[in-house]
Amino acid sequence: MIGENILLDLAGFVGVSLWTKTSMKWWRVLLATLFGVAGGICCFFLIHSFWLYLGVVFLLVNPLMLLIGFGKMSAKKMGELYFTCVVLHLLLGGLLNFLERIMPEKSYGVVLISGCLGLLGAIWILQFYMGKRDTLVEMSVILGNVVKRGIAYRDTGNCLRDSLTNLPVCIVPYSWMKEAGLSEESLRSVSLQTVSGEDSIYIYPVAHFFLREKDEMQMQKKTMIGFAKDALFCGKEYQMILHKDFC
Repeated sequence: MIGENILLDLAGFVGVSLWTKTSMKWWRVLLATLFGVAGGICCFFLIHSFWLYLGVVFLLVNPLMLLIGFGKMSAKKMGELYFTCVVLHLLLGGLLNFLERIMPEKSYGVVLISGCLGLLGAIWILQFYMGKRDTLVEMSVILGNVVKRGIAYRDTGNCLRDSLTNLPVCIVPYSWMKEAGLSEESLRSVSLQTVSGEDSIYIYPVAHFFLREKDEMQMQKKTMIGFAKDALFCGKEYQMILHKDFC
């Protein structure tokens, strides 16, 4: 019973950390798990009223476990973590009941481990695809007299700025410069550090451009558009690399 509770609490902490993207330290999580198991056992033997037992566990023991596991936090953050924890434990309970029905020949330990790993795996997959979706956004920009539309990539590693104007630089394919009728002679160049070394790109100022935010195209602030080699976008599903200011 104690081993089962420890495994369930550990799975709950990892699930909350994954879903809310809250960092955790394993020594704190282990300490919180031991506190939760000890607290639950004490409440079970000392409190004879079932409803009072549930109240103490859910309103005192569980919040203290979160504080021990994740450290000091705001009331809003505590509410988010607590709600997530309750939902995940309800989902895990339902999953374990389902697995017991379809795996009657297996021991409960196998069912428990399978359920915990299955839930955490599902959370990780969901977070992976949600994160991938959030990094790609629809965009449009006017270059010269041409409107270019495509997909922009939110890149927190793009810190490139124009040294003269201090404007952020968003990067697009070099071919867009030709399609817009712009020439190298009319543009300035800035240095760009890439994996293969230092390179230079031509930049063009735009008063604004648009990104799809909350299901509508929203105007973004003035920026510089940098034209990098088309090879940078070869095989990619995006046509613009956003500056970190737009991430």
